[in-house]
Amino acid sequence: MRQGYRAVTVQDLADLAIIAPPGVARARCVPLYDLARDPNARLQRPGVVSLIIAPVAAGSPLSPTHLAARPIPSMELIGRVRSSLDAHRLTEADLVLVGPDYVAIKVTAEIAVSDVATASQVELHVARAISSYLNPTTGPAGGAGVRNATGPPVR
Repeated sequence: MRQGYRAVTVQDLADLAIIAPPGVARARCVPLYDLARDPNARLQRPGVVSLIIAPVAAGSPLSPTHLAARPIPSMELIGRVRSSLDAHRLTEADLVLVGPDYVAIKVTAEIAVSDVATASQVELHVARAISSYLNPTTGPAGGAGVRNATGPPVR
């Protein structure tokens, strides 16, 4: 935390959203946009900061349910995050809390096996590895999820 437990920058808000209340897997701030009213971030609004929060997915990290999860924060989690952040942030900016929008990704892979008897086991292992890598809350970078490297803010 750059300023102790005081949220001064947008990164401070995102950091506090993850460490303060339990249940948040990822958080990303998008300054100058109200993503609740303008999900495509087309109109800048000075004095507004949107915080996208993705909750921790239920289940074991390698379970099919967890790997296919598209977790949306509950109203209760949003309330806990807001209460926690309000105690640590400057209140001059309007804080908008939203859940993420997910983008479907289809992956096609051709895998060659040396032993036909292991084909189904290899297929399952590859499917789990791809799902785990693309999981929005537990993907690469130490469980930080897959990130959008270029372009406008992605929800």
